[in-house]
Amino acid sequence: MISADVLARGKSGWETLSTADPTLLDALPTALAVCTADGVLLRANARAGALFRSLGVFPARILWTDGADAATAVSLESASGARAAVTADIERLRDEQGRVLGFALCFRDAPTDGQSPKPAGDQETLFHFTERLYRADKSAEVYTVALDAILSALRCKRASILLFDEAGVMRFVASRGLSPDYCKAVEGHSPWKREDRHPQPICIDDIDATDEPESLKATIKGEGIHALAFIPLTEDGFTIGKFMAYYDEPHAFTESELHLALTIARQLGFSVGRARAQEAQRAAEARLRRSEEHWRSVFEYAGMGIVAMDRKYVIASANAAFAAICGHAVKDLIGRSCLELTHPEDTHKNDVALEELMRTGNPVAFEKRYVTKNGRHVWVRFMLSNGERGQLLAVVEHIDARKRADERVRQSAKQVALVMNAAPVPIAYVDKDLRYRLVNKAYARRFDLTPDECVGRHTTEVVGTDAMGPFKPHIDAALAGESVEFEVEAQYAQGMRVMHGHYEPEFDAAGEVAGFVAVVSDVTERRLTEERLRESEQRFRLIAESAPVMLWKGDHTGHCTYLNRALREFWGVTFEQMATFDWTSTVHPDDRPALFAPFDGAMKNHTPFSVEARYRRADGEYRVLSTQARPRFGPRGEFAGMIGINVDITERKHAEEQRTLLINELNHRVKNTLATVQSLASQTLRNTERSADAHPMFEARLLALSRAHDILTRQSWQGASLREVVDRALEPFQTANGRIHVDGDAVRLSPKQALALSMALHELATNAAKYGALSNDSGRVGVQWQVTLGDNAELQLTWTESGGPPVQPPTRTGFGSRLIQRSLAHDLGGATSLEYRPQGLISVIKTPIESASFNTFPWL
Repeated sequence: MISADVLARGKSGWETLSTADPTLLDALPTALAVCTADGVLLRANARAGALFRSLGVFPARILWTDGADAATAVSLESASGARAAVTADIERLRDEQGRVLGFALCFRDAPTDGQSPKPAGDQETLFHFTERLYRADKSAEVYTVALDAILSALRCKRASILLFDEAGVMRFVASRGLSPDYCKAVEGHSPWKREDRHPQPICIDDIDATDEPESLKATIKGEGIHALAFIPLTEDGFTIGKFMAYYDEPHAFTESELHLALTIARQLGFSVGRARAQEAQRAAEARLRRSEEHWRSVFEYAGMGIVAMDRKYVIASANAAFAAICGHAVKDLIGRSCLELTHPEDTHKNDVALEELMRTGNPVAFEKRYVTKNGRHVWVRFMLSNGERGQLLAVVEHIDARKRADERVRQSAKQVALVMNAAPVPIAYVDKDLRYRLVNKAYARRFDLTPDECVGRHTTEVVGTDAMGPFKPHIDAALAGESVEFEVEAQYAQGMRVMHGHYEPEFDAAGEVAGFVAVVSDVTERRLTEERLRESEQRFRLIAESAPVMLWKGDHTGHCTYLNRALREFWGVTFEQMATFDWTSTVHPDDRPALFAPFDGAMKNHTPFSVEARYRRADGEYRVLSTQARPRFGPRGEFAGMIGINVDITERKHAEEQRTLLINELNHRVKNTLATVQSLASQTLRNTERSADAHPMFEARLLALSRAHDILTRQSWQGASLREVVDRALEPFQTANGRIHVDGDAVRLSPKQALALSMALHELATNAAKYGALSNDSGRVGVQWQVTLGDNAELQLTWTESGGPPVQPPTRTGFGSRLIQRSLAHDLGGATSLEYRPQGLISVIKTPIESASFNTFPWL
């Protein structure tokens, strides 16, 4: 094992994690990712990739708000902006100067109690397939996991896995739903050979439509198979076998199904290759142990370079093996000094060895570097001895590969140690005697120790007897060869804590358990959060069941998942019937379009909605319910449905209808009164000495007043829209070509303001029709208004005439002028003006107005 002092030497955590061999990262039994200081994702191991796929987001950036060096919620953000939330342990990664260059994140596994969303459909199948493959350490387990995934993902009832044997024959290794006779009949049939590279899947939608031999067709159809797929399994690009999916009916394979099949095939091929490699490695190691002494003697002398030199190292003869090591032809070496071929830094080693040889007479071995013809440095083991006739004889062994392998092993050991120390989650390796052999900083820090202080000690000494109790059954399972994942409550010096653990056993060459890797995380806060969430849900149910209003909650499809007691009693639904109850069936047929349109829009756009509709109560009576609802969202921002309340407003609606009837009756009576006034005025004016147009003028004014009454009546005399007042007052004067232009913000007027402005606009329009812009064919009138907001909000309406006859100030003040300049100013509480410009009359009317009456959003 690697000693603790190795962990503290070598590369920085940042350099190690950002350049480490991917296989080292994939070997860690936790989901690990590396990002830059600003959150850009740099690397992720296989378990992290599986987690990303399960969440449906492959991140480009990782974001968080809390400080590092602690378990925190992070957000995975894809390049398209999609996000998903997950919990991670975070560790700063520094360079040798202590500067933070990035972060290592160890993602927590998703909770198993259903509180976090889980992957669905095909993604869920692939997620569980990957997870189960990771845990499978026997070929039979790999085949079982693969067949489960094939049947689930490709929606077939039968499947099989076939691999090439040593003779190159494709043979069944596992199957589901196939008879032994069928397997025997078709075994060996394959569209590919073992040496084929990058094979492509073959799909047969209908076996009858192929040109396969009739005997083969009969065998396939005799098994009840009509469609089948050949999905190749590869290792390093070469075909090693295939898996088959069978269908009872003709089946057209989709691009999505092929993508799923190839994904499963890649994982399965890798796992099969890994199992074979492990078996081959164990066999090779066993053979190596049995023949270690034999092979050592063979490699010492067989195929070695041999060279004869004089005492000044001038080469007299050399064999082909030596020439190959030096990269020269044999004839080019004769007469050259061996020192010319030696690396300048190693030439002194020859003199030291020669001196030792002359002193003792015994062969002297040492290692040095040669410089080949192409300038490459190669390591050799040089054994110098005395030859015949005073010559020196050297046996030269090419050890460059070994030296480089040793260096890689040393670097690999350093990288493993640095990766362990850089990982923010506690990790330790415990041998079968329960003594720590490797401990990272995060693990030791939990016990206020250093890794060096943990290594070599028994687990009980470090963890404590009380805390070790809950872990013992899981430790025993790991030492029995099981991969264990668990959660326990343990008593530590800091108090009772909830710990999530993962023990992965390690086997020696004989297949015996040598120890296990322990990954242990403190999930106390997560457990407390889950308990608080359950308590919050219970409080909601208690309040909802006691509420006097009707409360409901629906899912993302619009189906009601919860109805409180008041609403269940209204519809006559029991608690058990909520799962199948269809609330839409109770809506009055005439109200369905008005209800479903805003409901569908809110569900699609995830926005609140408010609507009134009639629903059939349990006793059969239709009642008017007012619904107020808003959207709900899950912990990752996904739309979870709507939540709302229903209020029975049937009596209020009846009261409103009665009030409308009374107001309409009052309006009828007022109109009758105005008609009487009109009649009396007509009779009176007929017998007085007035101008001929006095009668129509008086009648028109009464009609203008009547139109204003109509507007106010429709609004129950609560006020009126300024735009509607203007349109109705000027309606008698509008022409087909629209010579009167009206423009302004949405403003509400009081009843008094509405009546006064109606009369003023009528007088201005009448004057324009007689003498002003509307008295010819080219004149135009503009009516614009605006509101000045603030503590003293004010409405300003401007009447502008243009294009009419030249205007001159009047010689006397008529009724209309007096109405605008005196009565109107008094009724409005503001100011009015009339300006007789030659190009046309301009009148400005100002009146205070409540700021709430002004709407800057006219569509609301």
